[in-house]
Formats: sequence, structure tokens, C-alpha cells
Amino acid sequence: MKIRTGFVSNSSSSSFVCEVCGRVESGWDGSPSDFDMIECENEHTICLEEMLEDQDSDEDGKYDYRCPERCCPICKFVVFSEKDLARYLLKKHNIPKEEVFAEVKKANKRRKKLYDPEYNTYVCTKLGLARDKILEEVKTTFATYREFEDSLRK
Repeated sequence: MKIRTGFVSNSSSSSFVCEVCGRVESGWDGSPSDFDMIECENEHTICLEEMLEDQDSDEDGKYDYRCPERCCPICKFVVFSEKDLARYLLKKHNIPKEEVFAEVKKANKRRKKLYDPEYNTYVCTKLGLARDKILEEVKTTFATYREFEDSLRK
């Protein structure tokens, strides 16, 4: 029998990242509510203080696992998640991630992965786009987050 000490990668640890402020929390057998976070019905993880409207907690002060779309600043187009912005820019401007990754690798040849914020910064800089203008465009084009999401799948 093998006995492992220290960190075990297939253990029951959990981690959560707020897609609005970037706060990271982790622990054993945790849920978002253990870290004052919540997931919206479209699976965005956000801090409770980022919610647009309060949601009632239970008698232990815990929140339901999911909050409605109306409470999520990403779903209501108040802010973008880096992932959603990257998907939108790729769909709209068709600048391949491989092109951006090649530029990133010039600075660090050991890089193995391109991150969404890097893609977003590269495309916005290259095309002279401002995030707030892109968000306004999305707000006026799509009535709901689901409509936005559906457009990215086509």
C-alpha cells in the first residue's frame, strides 16, 4: 500500500475565482458559499458583494448555490468576464489565438498556454478597441445573456 503525504492532486480540494474582481479562494470540500461567493444560473462565479441585487440567505447565512441572472453583473452586461470577451472578440474579429500566442511566445519561449486576458489585450490594442465601447455594443445588440451566448455558438 502507498501512503501519500503532502498535496494530492486528485483530492477533494476546491477553488473558486470571482470573474468580476479576480479574488481566488480554495479549500477542502468547499462550495462557493463557503467563501462568500455564488454562481449565477449561467455559471459565472462571483463574490456576493458583486451581486447586483441581494438574494435571501438561509438560516445559517448561506446562499443558494445559484443566483438568478438578474443578480449577475456579467449576465446583465455591466462587466465582461475575460472568457466571454475573448470569445466575442474571436467571433467578431477572427484574430486566431495561435497568432496571439506566437507573439506571447516571443517574449517567453517556455510558455505553454495563452490566457484570455492576454488575448483580449492583444486584440484590443491591435484594433484600437476600448472594452467599455465593446460592452456598450453588446448591451445594445443582445437583450439577454443567453442571446449573447447563443450568438457565440453559431
